[in-house]
Amino acid sequence: MNKSTCVVFSTVAVLALASFLFAQAKNKSVQLPPTAVIGNEYQSAGGCQDTGRQVQIGIPNVEYLDRSVVDPTWHIQGVTIRETNKVGNSGIRNVSMASASVVGFQIFAGGGGSTQCIPFGGCSCVGGSGGSYGVEVTAHYKTATFTVPVPE
Repeated sequence: MNKSTCVVFSTVAVLALASFLFAQAKNKSVQLPPTAVIGNEYQSAGGCQDTGRQVQIGIPNVEYLDRSVVDPTWHIQGVTIRETNKVGNSGIRNVSMASASVVGFQIFAGGGGSTQCIPFGGCSCVGGSGGSYGVEVTAHYKTATFTVPVPE
């Protein structure tokens, strides 16, 4: 027997074992939860500072979204966005579905205070206070049950 014949026999044996184990598996039903937090985002800024970034969050099992649930502020179907904290001039904007399974937005934070510059003395932040914003993104699902094989 040559080396390639041994490899073929080994591969066939592994496939036969996998088929046997799959046949011995019992099926188990798993229910999709009604809601799932799919993202938590946070942005912060120091005094006299502004920061921001673009965020994209993938939505798992998008085909099972309950599109009757609509975010009251952003009007996205099947997804809600909840503010978890807000300090200073901070928030989110430009919320939209970046694709069929991705929600995108910009998150930003602005700290308070003013920058004062003295000629030949440099600049400093006067009355500085930090800013921050936190947001939680939740997907809402229809009732769905999956059947999956579970080996014993």
